[in-house]
Amino acid sequence: MAEVERLELLTHSRNIIKDGSITKVGELIQLTEEKLLKCRNSGVATVSDIRQALAKYGLTLLGSELFTGKTLHYLGVSSATEKALRRRGITSVDDLMTHTEKDLRKLPENHTDSDKKFITYGMDNLVNRLRVLNLSLPVSR
Repeated sequence: MAEVERLELLTHSRNIIKDGSITKVGELIQLTEEKLLKCRNSGVATVSDIRQALAKYGLTLLGSELFTGKTLHYLGVSSATEKALRRRGITSVDDLMTHTEKDLRKLPENHTDSDKKFITYGMDNLVNRLRVLNLSLPVSR
């Protein structure tokens, strides 16, 4: 059975798995997203990172459906924030959780006034909304 260390995970995700004394991929895929979310310091970004790492090997978490298909509307952010995220190719909560706050605060090439407003106002709204939902963007990739 393969070691969890072989998975390409963010340091934060790797540490949460280690804290749970999980060393084998076979042990990891027996966990549900809900169980992972109950781990100390775990959140949507951790689950998303683990799901993506497992997907590279054709694996999933047990009953992996919690965040699948959740649109940005699920977050309850403004329509302007949703539009700004969609212009960046982010259409779901899973997509969003692959981006750091630093990445999202960068102006894209060929940016518009709406992109500037998003960085000035929308990002704070997004981060605050995620905090209310007990979610956070990854610190690094």
